[in-house]
Amino acid sequence: MLPKITVAICTYNRFFYLPLSLESLFTQSVGTDEYEILIVDNSDDKTAADAFWATTSLPSNCRLIRTSPPGLSRARNIAYREAKSPLIAYLDDDAIAANNWLETYIAYFSNNPKVGAAGGPVEPIWPNKKPDWLPHSFLGCLTILDYGENDKILGESGFCFGANLAFRREILEKIGGFDETIGRIGNASLLSNEEIIVQRKVVEQAGFNKGYCANAVVQHHVDAERLSYNWFRSRMAWQAVSEIMPGADGGYLPEWNHGMLASSAEALGLENFLHRFMNPKDATEFNQQLHFLRHFVGEMLNAKNVPDTVNQTIISTRSNRPIEQITSDKASEVIPDEVIILPKAGSPRPHIFAEFNPGHRYLFDAYGLSDKTHLTILKDNPWTTSMRYSLDELAKGLNSNNQSVTFLSLDPFLQLSQISSFRKFIEKTDIPVFGILHRLPVHATETQNLKSLAHDLGGIFVLSEPFKNLVAETLGIKSLHYVPHHPTKFQFINAATNTFRNTHGISDEQILVSFVGELRQHKGLETLLSALSDIDEAAKKRLVFLIAGKSSHYDIDQVEQRFIEAKCNYRIFSGKGTNDSYIYLNSKKFTDILKATDVGLLLYEDVQKHLTSGILPDFIALGKTVITTANSMAGQEIATHKAGFVIPERNPKMLANLLNSLERDNISFEGRVSYQSLQAHISPENACREMVSFLDNAIGNNLVPQKGRK
Repeated sequence: MLPKITVAICTYNRFFYLPLSLESLFTQSVGTDEYEILIVDNSDDKTAADAFWATTSLPSNCRLIRTSPPGLSRARNIAYREAKSPLIAYLDDDAIAANNWLETYIAYFSNNPKVGAAGGPVEPIWPNKKPDWLPHSFLGCLTILDYGENDKILGESGFCFGANLAFRREILEKIGGFDETIGRIGNASLLSNEEIIVQRKVVEQAGFNKGYCANAVVQHHVDAERLSYNWFRSRMAWQAVSEIMPGADGGYLPEWNHGMLASSAEALGLENFLHRFMNPKDATEFNQQLHFLRHFVGEMLNAKNVPDTVNQTIISTRSNRPIEQITSDKASEVIPDEVIILPKAGSPRPHIFAEFNPGHRYLFDAYGLSDKTHLTILKDNPWTTSMRYSLDELAKGLNSNNQSVTFLSLDPFLQLSQISSFRKFIEKTDIPVFGILHRLPVHATETQNLKSLAHDLGGIFVLSEPFKNLVAETLGIKSLHYVPHHPTKFQFINAATNTFRNTHGISDEQILVSFVGELRQHKGLETLLSALSDIDEAAKKRLVFLIAGKSSHYDIDQVEQRFIEAKCNYRIFSGKGTNDSYIYLNSKKFTDILKATDVGLLLYEDVQKHLTSGILPDFIALGKTVITTANSMAGQEIATHKAGFVIPERNPKMLANLLNSLERDNISFEGRVSYQSLQAHISPENACREMVSFLDNAIGNNLVPQKGRK
């Protein structure tokens, strides 16, 4: 006997909620011979998927289809083509169906023969409470739906959500199913509207009604990550993209769009801005409008990946050239595409920080917490391009209110190709210039340049006490000032989720040992791989090794083979990444990994041991235990504050012995007073306070060479 209805769950890397969804389907009020369950898994995390399905039992009326590539519309189409019943109901993988859900749909379609598609209420399961700032009119963005207590035929503007949506299968076949050119594909975007389009086709192409089945109720988890201003901004930006894409079929309505834009601008006091934006006065202003438009739209589309706390960085960012200087009579000059404005005279932000992209711009995430600081982005990259033009423009943009300039990366200006332009900048600038040094100079000429600059700069900042001592001892430089290195991802720490371990099949009893960051030589990856052969059988069950980051010098397939040969549990999130990115994962995923970690590995060797570690503060801020090498900068920090384990470099045997000894109850250092003191010391608030206090004190008390205003 064929089933009366098919339930389709299309899932993508969401193994945390999926068991709850499946459980709600296994206990439906109708007999198991009356319905079938189709699970279409198009997850691209094969390791996590393998682990989940290996430990999940499925009943006889349930079929699993694993397919790729990812794509929600594609998965839904696979489901209806595989279905054996006349009806198919779609349930999201983070939704829970009521016990009578299928029974209700079967009866509804039987009693309403002219209905081709129907949906039901979607009730929210809030992670905490509904935010006060959330507008009622936008609850639908969180897949919340309630059309009342009675069944009804929906009008032209009434639609239901795919989290709880059912069709006559023959109707889906007739209209060609879901449009696979739109809808979400993995986590790359928030494209939508495919559900609206398919419901509209049920009416317009198949001649059937779309309905609302009031008693077919599901509950739907509201992801905590979506409860932010930025996620909603991104959701609306992607909604606009969805409405103008081919196949949107009327989603974009010009008159309605123009009216809403005008009324919203009026309500926000932006009428003048909107008028000026639509009527640029000349090519120069239009040039700036195009830059603004490109980057603002980019910020909004990407905002779903960015915590609200990052927004202050955007507000605090300014450029290295007053816009008044870019006049139409200079249109023939070669002007940088990215022009960011310095504060004008009278601005209360006297301390200017300068950096190129990608550089160490994240440092200003902390320094920007002060209302005395300002960031200017230099267009050119000093590792590859002459900085003469950028430095000239920076000098022109300074004004009488500015009291200092600090370069977030001093290192590239020590190069022979940059030193002359940098010296000229210092000479022509009538305020103290500082720089942050991140590593020892590589070449003798760079060493000499650093020693020489030390006399001309207001001071050199370093982000590690051991590194300060090393530079002072080896180079004899005295004008060094230590400021703590704050967590690089501190804005994302509170937004990090707790679902990573469950999603990737890592139990609470297992110990996750993470090697994260750029996978380059001398960071100790070879030491870890060599230690695997000495991991004992008991430890192999307890430990899960995670490798995550941009692969610069290693063949990831060969790394994976080493774990396979050693029969150790592992997860790898790595790839080539992009040339200008130190990590392969975005900040959100990177922080999720750090939060899930139990033990972090920082096995710096050779030239890497003299670098200040950017990942160490992230581990410490999250209360993680660190294993590091004794004579590295990170190792000296850990030893001083008793915040982890320290071993000799290039000693895989000792590393293996230490890993074998790790137990769930002996790995945490977080409760120690010294550890907590280190956490407070590296906080972004303290890093900002120490940086700004030093600048204020040094300048206010004439502790740096004073230059006469020119």
